[in-house]
Amino acid sequence: EWYQRYYDIAYPTEKCDMIALPDFAAGTSERVVLQLSVDGTTNGQTLDVSQLTLAYTDLLASQPVTTNAFVRASVTSDTTLVQQKQDGEALVFAARAQAGANTQAAVDALRRGDRAEAKQLFEANKRIIGGSGSVQGAPSVAKDLAEQEQLINDLEAAQDEGSINAYSKQAR
Repeated sequence: EWYQRYYDIAYPTEKCDMIALPDFAAGTSERVVLQLSVDGTTNGQTLDVSQLTLAYTDLLASQPVTTNAFVRASVTSDTTLVQQKQDGEALVFAARAQAGANTQAAVDALRRGDRAEAKQLFEANKRIIGGSGSVQGAPSVAKDLAEQEQLINDLEAAQDEGSINAYSKQAR
């Protein structure tokens, strides 16, 4: 209710998830990637997944703007169709975001002394990034994969507290 009053936007459901985006310069764009898993039972069925309301101020026009967007999913058992419809650029972007979160978790694990967990997280990064490269093309993620491999190699070399601290700074 507080959000409805504050933003003067009616929410059609009981659940409301909000994402705050920092201000950015006029003329720039930001990509927000949302990964959803939807269970459907009938081939060809279309599901309404979400309705989005974007409220922001258009600084060039000096006026508030509200835009509605709808997310729908189609159920199919045709894996070829699913692969054709994937947005490779968005997959790579999302893979890099997940790899960043995993890298932070790996550094935290290493600081706790759990080298095995840190290595597992970096290996997971290679699988995630490699998967996005299978859609967008291997060259698009070659540098990312090389960085992950280097992080794993450097992890093996970080043995004392000083080298672990240096590694932690580098990995972030």
